[in-house]
Amino acid sequence: MSSEWLHKPLANLIMLIPMVCWFAFCLDIIAPALPFITDDFHVSASSLQNSMSVFFLVCGLTQLCIRSLIIKLGRRTLTLLCYIIIFLGCLIASVSHNLTTLIVARCIQAAGSSATLMISFISVRDITTNAKLRTTLCSYLSTAIAVSPIIIPMIGALIIQKRHWHFTFTYMMALIAIHGLLTFKLFPKAQSNEQHHHESKVSWLSLLIQHTNLAYLIFSGILGASTNFLFLSHSPYIYIVNFGSSPLWYGYCFSLVGFTYMVGCFILPQISKKTGVLKAILFGHGLILIAMMSIFICHIFHMLNALIFTFLTCVTHLGSGILLTGSITGLMNQPKLATDQVIGVYGCLKFVLPALLGWLTMAYGASLFAMSATIIILSTLALLTIIPMMDLSRGRLLNAY
Repeated sequence: MSSEWLHKPLANLIMLIPMVCWFAFCLDIIAPALPFITDDFHVSASSLQNSMSVFFLVCGLTQLCIRSLIIKLGRRTLTLLCYIIIFLGCLIASVSHNLTTLIVARCIQAAGSSATLMISFISVRDITTNAKLRTTLCSYLSTAIAVSPIIIPMIGALIIQKRHWHFTFTYMMALIAIHGLLTFKLFPKAQSNEQHHHESKVSWLSLLIQHTNLAYLIFSGILGASTNFLFLSHSPYIYIVNFGSSPLWYGYCFSLVGFTYMVGCFILPQISKKTGVLKAILFGHGLILIAMMSIFICHIFHMLNALIFTFLTCVTHLGSGILLTGSITGLMNQPKLATDQVIGVYGCLKFVLPALLGWLTMAYGASLFAMSATIIILSTLALLTIIPMMDLSRGRLLNAY
C-alpha cells in the first residue's frame, strides 16, 4: 500500500490514464452496437440517442458532488468507490433486456466514470508543484481522452463480431476489476491537503469575481467542449444529408477531425512554454473563431463543400483541444482554494451546457448556420472574459503564467 505518489511524476500516468479513459469506455464502447440494440429492444434511434443526453446530464451533476466527497472520503477511497459504481453499472447493462434498464445502467456508469475523470486531473496538483510539469501531465491525460474515441469503438466492434453486444460490458467488468485492484494498491492512502482541509465559506461566484483568470478558464473549457459536442451531434447529418457524402467518407473525416483534436491536446505544453497557458488558450480561441466565421461566411455565399468544411473543422478542433487542455491545466495552477471551489462548477457546465446547446440546435434539424453561429457567439462571450485580465496601456495579459 502506497502512502505517497511515485517518485517519477510521469510514472503516475500508468494509473491516471486508465482513470480518464473509463469515461470514454462507458460512452463509446457500445457505439457499434447501437443498430443491434434498437432491433433487440424495438426502439427508435432517436430514443436511443436521448440516452446520450441523459448520460451527459448525470456526468455534469456528478461533478458538483466530487469536491465534498473528496473532503469526506479522500481520493483513494472515492476512486475505489467509483470503480465499484462503474462495475455495478456494467453488471446491470450486461443483463439488461429493455431500454429503461440500459439507460439506468449507463447513468450509473456515467456517475462513476465522470468522477474518476475529474479525480485524475485533480490529482495532478498533488504529484508536482512544477507548473510546467503539471501542464505536461494534463496534456497527456487530455491526449488519452482524445485517442480513446478512436480506439474504443474498434474494441467494441471486435467484440460484437464474435459475441452478443451484452458481452462488451462483461469485458469492461474484467478490466475494471484488474485496474481497480492496481489503483487500490498504488493510489496514495491519504493526502495532507485533504487531512487538513477546512471548508471555505467563500462562494464560487465571489471567487470568479476576485480571480479574473477563473472565468476565462471556465468559459474556455465550455467553448472547447461545446465545439466538440455540436460537431458530434450535427456532423452525420451535415456530411451525409447536406453534402451527400457516403457514411464511409464521413467516417474518414470524423477520424481526421478527432486526430487534429488530439494534436491540439498534445501540443499545448510546447505552445505554453513560449507564451504561457493563458496566451496559448487565446491562440486556441483565435483558431476557433476564424475557422467558424469562415464556415459561416462560406455557407451564406454557397461556397462550402465537404472538403472545405473538413479542413475548417480540423482547425476548429485543433483550437478546442488547446482550450480544453489549457483550461484544466490553468485551473490546476490556480490557488488551491480557488480551484477547489470552482472545479465542480467547471465540470458541471462543461458537460451540461454543451448537451443543452446540442439539443436546442438539433430541435429543428441539423444546421450549419445554427452550429457555426452558436460557436461564434460562445467564442465571443468567452473572449469578453479576458478584458479584466488585460493591461490595456501595454496591450498584454496580466498574470500570464
